[in-house]
Amino acid sequence: MKRLGVLAVLIFSVLFVTVNAVYALPAGVDNDNYLGLYLETGDGFSAYVVSNTGVATFNGALGDWIINVTTAITYPALGSTSEPVIDLNTVNVTSDAGGILNIWTSASGFLALTSPESFAFDVGGTTSGTVQFIAYWDYFPNYLFWLAQPLANSGPIGTSPFATSLTGVVPAGAVDYTLYAQIIHEGAGGTSFDAEFSVPEPATMLLLGAGLIGLAGLGRRKFFKK
Repeated sequence: MKRLGVLAVLIFSVLFVTVNAVYALPAGVDNDNYLGLYLETGDGFSAYVVSNTGVATFNGALGDWIINVTTAITYPALGSTSEPVIDLNTVNVTSDAGGILNIWTSASGFLALTSPESFAFDVGGTTSGTVQFIAYWDYFPNYLFWLAQPLANSGPIGTSPFATSLTGVVPAGAVDYTLYAQIIHEGAGGTSFDAEFSVPEPATMLLLGAGLIGLAGLGRRKFFKK
């Protein structure tokens, strides 16, 4: 029994390392930035793009998803290492068969948060079916698609056009982020949307807070003048 237990641990360890190694990227120097884009259909077609320029694009057919023009953008093209911004823009069209399409984009190389910070996750678009969106964070530098914890979940959404805006707090220690979108079409149709996830740096939030306080004070003075 003891040998079987040891064997089970070894098998689990090998599988764990193998599965996660698929998504591991070289650490390089501190705060090296990588961007991953992964599309997968419900019937087994997939595409994977990795970039260190801040822009990753896929343009092509995946089974019954006959048109897919999908672009992910992050630092250094958008945002900064201290102010993460990830934008996912896509247009996807199915044939009469319809189907399921999962889209993931993951960005790494940001500075780890030293304290909890607010985030915003905004999505808008049109769909012939239903869509769902989830944002994740993790604390392993330069790892893509390591889904430590979900931050926000919106959907399924079946109205068109649609718009959703989610806010919350990212825990201290967060360093990488992943956005997930699922599209379901019952038949021929199209879906297009733009999703943006951002974590403003503390200085930006302080300036915003100071501005709101100033506006509140101005309104109070006008009130008393009356």
